[in-house]
Amino acid sequence: MAKESTQFSKVVYEPIPSFRRSRRVGSLAWILVFALAGCASLPRLEMEDADFVVSGRLAVRDETQSFSASFTWIQRRADYAIELWGPFGAGRVRVRGNERRVTISDARGDLVRGVDPDVLMRRELGWSLPVDALTYWIRGAVAPIHDVVEVSRSGDRLDSFEQDGWLIEFDRFRAYEGIDRPARIVAKKGPSRIVVAIRSWQSGQAEALSERTEAQGFR
Repeated sequence: MAKESTQFSKVVYEPIPSFRRSRRVGSLAWILVFALAGCASLPRLEMEDADFVVSGRLAVRDETQSFSASFTWIQRRADYAIELWGPFGAGRVRVRGNERRVTISDARGDLVRGVDPDVLMRRELGWSLPVDALTYWIRGAVAPIHDVVEVSRSGDRLDSFEQDGWLIEFDRFRAYEGIDRPARIVAKKGPSRIVVAIRSWQSGQAEALSERTEAQGFR
């Protein structure tokens, strides 16, 4: 395990070309990247032993730019895979990682590696997500890795809370598979704002997840 970590630390990072463009001109570049990339696809995401699969829309805004895309998030214990794409499924980008490492790849086969998702995403995409905490927030729960203040509840359900400098608001709930879960999550920290609108939530056995996800066109 130590050897693998050392290999990652020696990687010479070069921004993926399409990512570099997005940092310079913001969300307009993402539209161009999606158009140029066409409908090229990444290898199919593995569903085996997945804890859940969430899909929907994601929007990120800070003081310099904004970005929005459709997404699929697959969580398998500490491992996550987040796939992002533009209109008509074009320009797919995938972020994969766990507590030890993270990779970003695109449909052209370009790939960069790092150990901190915030640092790598900000450098390659021009924006970032608090991935380690968001995996809990999308479930309607607080992340156990950070202190929590100013919790607001409606009965047993969280409405909002502050964690790691972020104000998290669940402003819409919906029953997924018979369980009330957040359907819209807003996270704000200074000039940064993240909105996650969840369209579907899937949990259960890997075979069932694979069948439902394939039927929706996710690869």
